[in-house]
This record gives sequence, C-alpha cells and structure tokens, in this order.
Amino acid sequence: MKPVLTGRTPQDRDRVLVPGGGTYHAVLEAESPNPGVSIAEISTVSPLGMIKSALTTDPDNPRRANVNITWTPQETQIGQHVFCFLAQDTNRINSDQRCITLVYDGKPDVDECLVNNGGCSHDCVNTDGSYHCVCPAGRLLNPLDNKQCDDVDECTLGPDLCHGNATCINTPGSYICQCNQGYAGNGTVCMNIDECAAGTHGCHANAHCVDLPGSHDCICELGYVGNGRLCTDINECAEDKGDMCSTNATCVNTPGSYRCECNHGYKGDGIMCTDVDECATDNGMCEDVCINTAGSYTCACSNGLLVLAEDGRGCTFVGASTTCTNEYMELALPADKLAIVNTSNLHWDPDATCMALFNGTHHLLRTGLYECGTKVTFDPKYVIFSNLVSLYNIHKATGVISRDDDIIMHSNCKYERDQDVTARFMPIPGGLEFHEVGFGKLSIHLDIFHTRNYLQSYTRSEYPIHKRLHDMVFLQLQVQGHDQLLSVLGLNCKATMSPDKNDSLNYPLLQDGCGADSTLQMFGSSQADVERFGFEAFRFIRELKTVYIHCEVEVCEAADTGSRCAQGCGGARRRREVSDMTGLHSIYQGPIVLQDTTYKENHVETFGGSTLPLVLITTSAVAVVVLAAVFVVVKVRRSRHNLPGYSYSYKRLSDMYGD
Repeated sequence: MKPVLTGRTPQDRDRVLVPGGGTYHAVLEAESPNPGVSIAEISTVSPLGMIKSALTTDPDNPRRANVNITWTPQETQIGQHVFCFLAQDTNRINSDQRCITLVYDGKPDVDECLVNNGGCSHDCVNTDGSYHCVCPAGRLLNPLDNKQCDDVDECTLGPDLCHGNATCINTPGSYICQCNQGYAGNGTVCMNIDECAAGTHGCHANAHCVDLPGSHDCICELGYVGNGRLCTDINECAEDKGDMCSTNATCVNTPGSYRCECNHGYKGDGIMCTDVDECATDNGMCEDVCINTAGSYTCACSNGLLVLAEDGRGCTFVGASTTCTNEYMELALPADKLAIVNTSNLHWDPDATCMALFNGTHHLLRTGLYECGTKVTFDPKYVIFSNLVSLYNIHKATGVISRDDDIIMHSNCKYERDQDVTARFMPIPGGLEFHEVGFGKLSIHLDIFHTRNYLQSYTRSEYPIHKRLHDMVFLQLQVQGHDQLLSVLGLNCKATMSPDKNDSLNYPLLQDGCGADSTLQMFGSSQADVERFGFEAFRFIRELKTVYIHCEVEVCEAADTGSRCAQGCGGARRRREVSDMTGLHSIYQGPIVLQDTTYKENHVETFGGSTLPLVLITTSAVAVVVLAAVFVVVKVRRSRHNLPGYSYSYKRLSDMYGD
C-alpha cells in the first residue's frame, strides 16, 4: 500500500491568501501503512523562495514523518503560485499528490477585529484578508447577521443529556444535570441513596427502615404502633387484659412485647402454670409436717406438746425458752408441760454428760457456746450457735412398743457478727478443731518451743514456763487440714494486760504480717502450714497483771499464689468484707512468767471453768509478768470460687503439747 498524507497537511485544491508582508506556514505529514516501511522523502514543487526543513521521523511511530514549510513572498511575486507535494516510502512508492494555490496580492492584511470587535457579540477572529465571528460553547451564531450569538437551550434540544433520575437545568451558554432527591451523582450518572444504610432515614428507634428507589419508608416494629417516625409501645397486657396468660400467672408488659410469669408457688412457662409442691423438696424447710396448698404451703406440728415457732417452720415446745449470753446458752423447759414425759435422763443430745438441772419449776439445760456438742454456723451477717434435746418415751410408756412420737427440740442463739464477732465469746483453751465447707476438718495450734530449732515444744507438765528478761520466746503457729494443703499467716499480734483485746494498754508485736517489735524475728519453715517467730521477753511497767498475746491469724489454700498468706509481710491492702472470713476464734496458751529469785504459785480461773497455774512475782520494785497466757484469734478465709456459707463443729483438744 502507498503512503498517505495525514494530520495537518493542507488539503488538495486549497486556496490560501498571503497578505503583503505576511509569511505562509504549513506542515506536511505522511505515514506508511505498511509495517517495517518508513517515509523516505516528502517532495515539493514550490514557488521561488519557499523553505522546506529536513525530514523528521516521529520517535513514537517510525512509519510517520513530517517537514515544515515556510514562504515569505517578495513584492515581485504578486499573483498566484501553485504549491504541490507528495511522499515516498523506503520502497520508493509514492503517495497521491496534492496541490494548493497560494495567492499573494502584495497588500498588507487589515485586522477588522480591531474596530468594534468586527461587530461580533463575542469573539472576533481575523484572517488573511477577512475575519469571522465565533460564539462560545452553548451559543450559536445568528444566521441573519453572523455576528450575534444566541443562547442554546440544550435541555430542549437534547432531552437525553442527563440521567433518567436527574433534572436538566438550562443556564446561559450551558446546562446543568442535577440528580433528583434520593439520588447522588454528577447528573450524568445518578445512584440511589440508601438512607437506611447511611443512617439518615429519621426512623424511630423501634421502627424498621425500608429502602425505596430515591426514597425510603419507616415501619414500626411488631409490638409498636405509629407512623414510623414515632412508635409507641403497645401494652398487650392492658389491651387483652392478660387473657393470653394462665390464671395463675401475671402478664408483664415489656418494650415491644410482653411475658407471662407464673405466680409465686407455681411453675411453668406462664401460659401453663402448675402448682409447686414445696413439701416435696426438703419438706418445705418445715421441721415437722409440711402441708402443700395451691400456690403455697404451710408447716404444722404433729405433736400436741408442740406449737409452730415464730419463723413459721419450726416447732417449739409450749412454754420453752432459750437464754443467750456471751458465755453460754440455756434452754428452760416448764416442768408442768413435761408431766407426762420421762425426764429422768434429760440431756443435750450430742453429750449425755450434759444433764438438765431442775430448779423446782423448770428443767434447765445449760452449755457453753463451744461445749456439749454445740454447733456454730457462720453466714455473712450472723453467727448462730445451736444444740438439740430429744424427749423420748412420751407418756412414760412401759412395755415393748409405743406409738407416740419422740420430740426433738432445737435451741439456738443468734448474734450479729462483725470482724471480731467471736472475740466476745469464751476462749477455747489448748487448741481448736472445727469443720468448714470447702476446707474440711481443720485444727489450729499455737505452741511454745524450747529453742529456735523448733524440735521440742513445752509439754503441759512444764507450765508455767519461766523466762528471764531478754530471753527469746519461740512461738509456732500451725494449721492442719485433713483434706487439703493449707498455709497460715500471723496478721496482727499484740500484748494486753487482760483478756479484752481492746484493752487500752497494749503493745504491738505483729502488724499486717510484719514485725512491730524491734526484737521480733521471723524463723523460716519449709512447710506452708507453719509460721514461726520469736521475740525477747519483756515486762509492762505497771503493777502485776495477767498478760495475754492476741494474734489474728489467716488461713489460706496453699496452692493459691495470690492469697494473703502468700503475700506475707506488707501484702496487698484492701478492705476486708465480713463475707471473706469465717469469724474470729480464740485459743490461748501459757502461762509464761519472769524468772525471779522468789515466787509463789497461785491459780487463775479460766473462762471455761478449768484452772491453769499462774506464777506471781513478789519483789520490792514493780511486779513483772511475761506472757501469762497466749490468745490466738483465727479467721479462715475461703478462695472466691467456694461457697459463702460456713459451718463448724468444735471440740477441745485434750492435749496439744506432746514432746
């Protein structure tokens, strides 16, 4: 195929006027349509004085090339001149030839646009020997004068200029496409706006938004009524009068719905409710007879000697009463109500040696709070001591059989507890054993040892223990758990001159697990359930008084690395809630007296009624006593995953001072 003249190359038979003093410029371009073939030459037949530049190949297309033409005619060249040209490729094939006419009249060009803009309303364009008016986009030249530009209403001429969901707005010389409400875009392209997704819907919180083309709708959800912009809850219980629920249920209106709840004493889904037989579970917590009723139940007593107690569950003996003190509890049974009962062997059930006494009108059963098998229970608010008495062989029946029921009477003393709840109660000498839910059987020991090697503790026969001033007193706290490994920590210990731990005269030994006395030393142990410490013997600078050492001890699970016991001295401080501990329990040890050249023995009566020897020192100076007895206050602490309730059974340890 032959080369082709392209681009800005003048068209065949063009006629161009060159004014006087003017210059003609042109660009001749050619391209070979054949791959691998380029333009070799652009040949011209031109007027005298025409200048042709060297052939330039397009760097982006080797098959394309061009030359620049420049001609400035002389005054002697007035008239018409023919200018012809063609292109030839490297295969020596020629393109079609083109010829144009160049007219030179020798007259200089007049720029008509310089005078009143050539009469054009907008743009005037001067040309060689003439001029013409040009209108901007959006306007057309008036065909009557070819000078004025009239606005074109594109919206009328082209109804499809804008998107189907847009409006065409005509403007001077142009137009605007504007998306309709509910759509977004440039007018040429308009997309639906999802007001529901964008959160611009304005629907009520209890309404559902539904997107529509160019719009949306708000519909109140089930259980609400309104226009979608405002939705009000429907009270189904009021409208239907609760008829959708069982007659033994209550209709409860809820936001957008309702629910049926079976009344107390009934169970079910609220649509169907059946009576709960409270008596089927733990006898309804009744002590004797449980009577189920519709939606409830009542407790009753089967024996004529008993009446329902104040709590409505237990049965109490007619006329029976319990007296509670900080030292004992006493059950009084009127003798006239026991006329038909065999009272010859009346005693507390757990201990047959704890017999009743008769004062002429009543049979009295008295026990210390930790004696005669009395049980103690701790809950978050109260500490409760309880024991029981059984009345056997009513009517003093004889023979082989009887059809009379035995009567079991429970006697309880209930005290409000605080962190020192049991400090008010009689201390337990020697040692303490008890049971706790979650820990099992526990025992707490406080022993005094001969040396810091802690190989041999003092036996009971070695009391009172004699010490001199500055002699070391070696103490050991130990907790033993039969079901799991435990750890122990002495929190606070102080010396006082009376059993009252709140005595105004006191001296601290341990505070928050740290030594408060300058001579106090902690002696390590490889056993987590043992803590050892000692201090130098000292004296109170006052007249002779009995001295007690009160220690607050914490018991923890040995595996709990975050426990207070594991933290030791100065561990994390926090407010201790009553529910964190089981109560405080007291045991004591001693006496220890200051060694002197002369002394005499006396006896001090214990709170429990037993006696222990106490040595008094007689000198002309101030009387001195060192550690006459040792009090230990124990609190047992549960891990947080255990249950909050605690129950204990206590007994004295007959001898905790083996070699």
